[in-house]
Amino acid sequence: MWLPDSSVQMPPTAARQTHPKRPIVVMSADGTNVDDEWPIFLGCPISSQSYHTEFDVKLPAGAGGLAKKGWVRVPLVQPFAKADVMERSGQLDAGVMDEIIARLLNYSGAIP
Repeated sequence: MWLPDSSVQMPPTAARQTHPKRPIVVMSADGTNVDDEWPIFLGCPISSQSYHTEFDVKLPAGAGGLAKKGWVRVPLVQPFAKADVMERSGQLDAGVMDEIIARLLNYSGAIP
């Protein structure tokens, strides 16, 4: 999924490179994603910058329709407005999504 980069919060903002659009991994449940009455979804931004944390997940070029490799910025999970979606892209493999969810749970302290 692609959104206007201005819709994405990615601190520290002083060092951030902005783009016209940014890829996002959708993290919310399918039921809320297809519900037209529910205006938001939960997602993690993707960045191609080499900076990453132990909680971020590396994606190879081609994963989910990405043109180049990137990092799912798991600690930056946030709500997004469905109205801001610019285009939809591919899906990530179930194993990659499991890794993203595990790192989100680890980051949140839900699992050690």
